[in-house]
Amino acid sequence: MPKIWGIYFEIIFSDDFQIWKLFINSPFMEADGRYRIGIGIKLLREAIDRNVNQFILVVGQKEITMGVPSEEEIKKKEKEKEFEDIPSMFKGSSPMRIYFFYI
Repeated sequence: MPKIWGIYFEIIFSDDFQIWKLFINSPFMEADGRYRIGIGIKLLREAIDRNVNQFILVVGQKEITMGVPSEEEIKKKEKEKEFEDIPSMFKGSSPMRIYFFYI
């Protein structure tokens, strides 16, 4: 199964739209019972650039549909500090920005 920016995925095509099925390995359970997942900015921008319409998030045995966030939604998450910068594995590279989503 191919990976894109660290997440295993499948591409599903239909007549007029494209869906990416993302396999989420480690969701974090919040105190209120919701799960929080992280998706990197590079994957989000790649999805926007390729005109992906939806994500199907595979978390364990569940499949959850989620719209691909727009640039405006990403900017809102930026403003609200709903992200984390994780150091790069490669020396001298920029950190990876991971945005949080609740499912």
